[in-house]
Amino acid sequence: MRLFPESSDRILIEQIKGRTDKTGQFVMPVDAGGDNPDALFGAAQAADDGGDAATAERLYRRLIKVDAADAAARFNLANLLRSSGRTVEAEAMYREAVKTAPGFAIAWYNLADILDEGGRSADAIAALEAAIKADPDYADAIFNLALLLQRLERHAEAAIRWKRYLKLDADSPWSARARRALKFCEIKLAGAARGAS
Repeated sequence: MRLFPESSDRILIEQIKGRTDKTGQFVMPVDAGGDNPDALFGAAQAADDGGDAATAERLYRRLIKVDAADAAARFNLANLLRSSGRTVEAEAMYREAVKTAPGFAIAWYNLADILDEGGRSADAIAALEAAIKADPDYADAIFNLALLLQRLERHAEAAIRWKRYLKLDADSPWSARARRALKFCEIKLAGAARGAS
């Protein structure tokens, strides 16, 4: 029989049949390290793509513990949580992703979407502005920001964003909607100017 100090307050006893703690409970040896972040990420994505959400979540969480700087794992986990209706957890994970990587534009964008769905317009605007700061040509973020500002009747700000969006995207079906929205904002601004004079 041999004794092994596992920690300062615990000793394991090795017998022929394996290791036990001082109460006689057998313990399994577990390798404390050795997780490859790239392999974990690949396995998590494969599980996610294969529809195995529980395994994907477990692997993403393990990866986050192994590589504390991995914003992509947090982002993917947030998307996974959101798709299963766990929006509070998803929001927290998007926030962790942007804290880890402040220039992660799509994480800001997805965070803004959750905030807007929750009726927190001011926070959604701030998140969209952060997405645009991270990527000034992020057309989807500009479109959603213009739409949100217009919904809040902040027509002058919305018009600026619609114009910027149309410079980035002049030909898609979304650009037709942006042109109509810009015209609406300009009409509202003109009406407000006439009313003020």
